[in-house]
Amino acid sequence: MGKGILWAVGIAAIVILAGVFGAYAKQFSEHAIGGPAEWGMFGDFVGGLANPLLGFLTIFLLIVSLYYQTQELAATREELAQSKEAMQQANELHDNSLLIQSRNNLRLQLEPAFEKCISNFHDGLQKTALVRIDDRSIHLSYKSVLNILSGRTESNIEGINDYVLSSQINWRDSGWSSIAQGMRALYLEAAEALVALIEYSDSELVLSPSMEKFNHAKLTMGVGRIYDEQALQAIDMSLEEAVERRENMPFPPYHKKATVY
Repeated sequence: MGKGILWAVGIAAIVILAGVFGAYAKQFSEHAIGGPAEWGMFGDFVGGLANPLLGFLTIFLLIVSLYYQTQELAATREELAQSKEAMQQANELHDNSLLIQSRNNLRLQLEPAFEKCISNFHDGLQKTALVRIDDRSIHLSYKSVLNILSGRTESNIEGINDYVLSSQINWRDSGWSSIAQGMRALYLEAAEALVALIEYSDSELVLSPSMEKFNHAKLTMGVGRIYDEQALQAIDMSLEEAVERRENMPFPPYHKKATVY
């Protein structure tokens, strides 16, 4: 309660009492106060005038006190609500920070796993098959086949270029079937590792090098025709769906690369 109101009420009480005494003195100044009867009449006069006025002041003080208590209670509730909201925000920030840290830790583990899959894929390119060309047994690597098919290089060994370009390679032959199966398995492992990496990546810029490496592996599979076009498209669709799921995640946001014109 404000000090001003208390002072006002106190002054009002003093004025009331002074007024009552002044009224009594003015009205009965000719009569001396002596015996118990006179004092009784004086008490009745003062009580009859002062008590209602002082009672009104008491009720007024009670109303004012209740008003201030209500105001303080409302302020306390508002402060508690603000404190609760601030605590919820702090907890949310803490949880988000832990989530981001956990995702970063997982991504740092998934990146080497993907790189290992790509490395295994390139190692698989070095595998060779024993083929018969012009009554000769020749060890021919899958990478050499790709280089000839893509026109990058030509073999110095007579007959190999014609063998590759004439589509005499059958991936179901005993010499090539193990290579074909191995390359398919390595390519699928790399795709699965990339899907996991996409899920825990928060930036397209950070993810781009891994996507480019996988696209190079995809071109390799397409040139060698180990996978048909439909199978490659199915794997591409799985990667696109993984990117779409990541972009639609509400938190953490996925930052796409800025286009520079």
